[in-house]
Amino acid sequence: MSLACKHQSVTPKNNFFVISGCSGSGKSTLLDALNKKGEAVVTEPGRRVVKEQLQSDSEGLPWINMQRFAECCIGKAIEDFETHLNTTNPVFFDRSLIDIASAVKAFNLDMPSKLAETLASMRYAPMVFISAPWEALFQSDEERRHGFQEAIAEYEVLVPTYRYYGYDLVFLPQASVEERLQFIYSKLSTQPSVSSNYAL
Repeated sequence: MSLACKHQSVTPKNNFFVISGCSGSGKSTLLDALNKKGEAVVTEPGRRVVKEQLQSDSEGLPWINMQRFAECCIGKAIEDFETHLNTTNPVFFDRSLIDIASAVKAFNLDMPSKLAETLASMRYAPMVFISAPWEALFQSDEERRHGFQEAIAEYEVLVPTYRYYGYDLVFLPQASVEERLQFIYSKLSTQPSVSSNYAL
């Protein structure tokens, strides 16, 4: 059995929707808009880790110790998944455990055993929303210190990693936030587990 098939055999949480893609492409803005609509939203593990590591003057930062940063992100992502296990309404995740697996590959890190085990036991909804590189929106900041070309390089590993683990990718249009919201809701309306909530 291939690895992708092995992971697909795990029962997914069909109400756990991941929004991933290139950094600086409007994901967080879109998730903020979903939150304002009353949706349950889980913020990106990486940004939370960076904030905590900066506040505590620790080394688990991507520009200091990428291995440690990845390990910290794994803990956050597992906690996020487990926190919402009993939730039946849709939950929108800003990135996921698959993003961490992608970073491990992109930066030639050692695969943490906890991540390998978790990828085999925790699955999000099969449909994943992907935001492609969007240079007009990209901005570096205190938590995102890499440039646009680095973001593209990471994205080019991210997309095949999601496919490798058996997820179906839906690419978001480069459009206004409201148009992106309508696009997501139109896709969710076709999902049996959530169609009653999002019939347009």
